[in-house]
Amino acid sequence: MQKLKNNLPAILVLITMLPFLLLLRNIDWSLWSTDRGLFWDSFVFVVANLMGLLGGMFLYWQYILGVRFLARLFGENLIHTNKLHKALGKYGVIFVFGHVFLVRMKFLQEYIWIVTPDFSSTFETYVSLGRIAYFTFWAVWISSALLRGRIKYRPWRYIHYLTFPLLLFVFLHSRAIGSNILTNDALALIWNIMYYLFIFIFVFRVLRAVGLGAEEYKLVARDEVGDNINIYTFKPTKAGMKPKIGQYAYMKTDLISASHPFTVMDYDPETEEVKFGIKSEGKFTEKLLDYEIGDTIRLAGPYGAFTKEGQNEKPKVLIAGGIGITPFIRLIREYGQDTILINCNRTLEDAIYRNDLVDILGDNYYDVLSKEETTGRNIINSRCNAEVIEQVVGKDNLENYNYFLCASPGFLDSLKKDLKELGIPAQQIYLEEFSI
Repeated sequence: MQKLKNNLPAILVLITMLPFLLLLRNIDWSLWSTDRGLFWDSFVFVVANLMGLLGGMFLYWQYILGVRFLARLFGENLIHTNKLHKALGKYGVIFVFGHVFLVRMKFLQEYIWIVTPDFSSTFETYVSLGRIAYFTFWAVWISSALLRGRIKYRPWRYIHYLTFPLLLFVFLHSRAIGSNILTNDALALIWNIMYYLFIFIFVFRVLRAVGLGAEEYKLVARDEVGDNINIYTFKPTKAGMKPKIGQYAYMKTDLISASHPFTVMDYDPETEEVKFGIKSEGKFTEKLLDYEIGDTIRLAGPYGAFTKEGQNEKPKVLIAGGIGITPFIRLIREYGQDTILINCNRTLEDAIYRNDLVDILGDNYYDVLSKEETTGRNIINSRCNAEVIEQVVGKDNLENYNYFLCASPGFLDSLKKDLKELGIPAQQIYLEEFSI
């Protein structure tokens, strides 16, 4: 049942794309035996239209799945919808490029025609809207598929905002001059419904961006607990969210600021106070340092389902990299039996909530310190690697545990390789990465 739910978005994408294959009926197949030139002319034109519409469908679903309150309809865990979102953008380029290439071929135009705007008539204006959409698509695609790890979050996000005018231009372009779709009432109806739904969602997203649907919280406490690490406690000004173990929320400092995800480290159901362990790295987290008691933020959520498979009495190993300990705090408090924690930090001072976790886990708590030479019970002076994991868990016990990892992307990749080297099956490894 869960597998079906995870695959439901992909199934819906496929179902909504299938009707557009009806456009292939517009090809005059009888010309194959009478006039090959006219046949290929018909074939190229119809396929060009089909690729344009399928490319638009890919972009449309990518837009839908990028809207958190809609993606949430498919389940709390957004991992599968996020993967599909990325795949649609990655492979949609084939249809978008194919559409433009075949249209150029159909009308026997030079390549310069693709980049030459023309607003001399209504028809040419709508063609040029398609040109604008085409190059806007490439700007968004390159920033996401090729440069995401090389550019900072804020400029990437601003480039990603171009998705809104991009889709608008796609709809205006196709609804005005999409001759194939205009001749099919059913497909035209589907396309028009998608268009008006896009407008509705866009307006709703604008309202969400200025705070609609996000609860206001005020800062009631802030404690510095390590090198650039602070514990922020927020209390809702009205009714607040009710996060489960391992879930996260999106935080905004004001109505127009970008939102950033942070794991809810602790939650008090009586006061509805939520706590976040946040390391100051970047403009957003540095801005939080200027917050005083009583200042307000906005939180949207909760989202995610990390550690859901560990919310039981089964043996588990938790490996946290620095502030990656935050999803494990509540998990350990409620399901700490037969749980091993490998807490990886640069220094002992960076290990937040250390005393509480030691009290709960006892000999199953381990510090792995990479930048400090110190001694003590279960303190290992090393980087966390396969050798350390084997030493802590025991060679003969490795496959008896499920493994939950939360760390930075680079450290996470290293841990996955280590566990694979130790022979841990992929189905026993659960992970979540964090970044600023």
